[in-house]
Amino acid sequence: MAAPIWLWPAARTLTDAVTEVAAQFPDTSFQLIDSVAEGDNVQSVLFKEQQIGYLAGTVAGAVTKTNKLGIVGGQRIPPVIRYEVGFVAGVKSVNPDAEVIIVYTDTFGDQDLGKQTAAAQFNQGADIVFPIAGFTGTGAYLAASELNKPGEIWVIGVDAAQDHLAPGYELCVAQKGVDFAVHQACGQIADGSFVGGTLDLGLSEGGVSIVMYEGRVPEDVAAQTLGYQQAIIDGTITPPVDDDTLAAFEVPEAPAPIEGTPLAGTPVA
Repeated sequence: MAAPIWLWPAARTLTDAVTEVAAQFPDTSFQLIDSVAEGDNVQSVLFKEQQIGYLAGTVAGAVTKTNKLGIVGGQRIPPVIRYEVGFVAGVKSVNPDAEVIIVYTDTFGDQDLGKQTAAAQFNQGADIVFPIAGFTGTGAYLAASELNKPGEIWVIGVDAAQDHLAPGYELCVAQKGVDFAVHQACGQIADGSFVGGTLDLGLSEGGVSIVMYEGRVPEDVAAQTLGYQQAIIDGTITPPVDDDTLAAFEVPEAPAPIEGTPLAGTPVA
């Protein structure tokens, strides 16, 4: 079997391209992240962003002091929508009085625009911003750093920890295991078990996780969030995945917190 090729769709047109090219090279294994392409030799990997968006929302809703939160979105494509609606549902589950300000920039590649958008949200009173916008979203860290209000304003990391962009301003991380999916596929290639099809990775599969920092997320909030995490794993809470399921979402009864979970000085799952 030829070496595998991993592709992360920068645009939806790449999905069609993978479908076409995979058919031309049937002995090559392909892995496509965040989209679904046809082909027996294509492993399409989706993630349950709504689950970690929801958990990040429970953290933000519990930590906010202004009851105003911001979302800086890139483009409203399915993975971003799942993050967005999950976050809103999580906030409302713990703090129904909180307002979530949502602004889409229509780009994933403009850091300056992301900084301006996040700064505007901070200046409107938001004390936590959730940037779901790729490189555009990294501008939220620059905005937080320039405002210079440590302990008063926060950014929630998306996909991976980015605290190095503004040390001390990252409250928690909605972590998506792209590396987990690629590592898993590498193992399958090595032992000959690689198969095409669609994977949908969430908390139960180890594909996503919520990560929190000691001294930034209070211990009682961390315990509460992990209680919600267990409820999602158990199936007693199902975060929304789109506008319709968000509209139909009913705030669940708060699950029992999971006490005694240690927080470390660096992010911990």
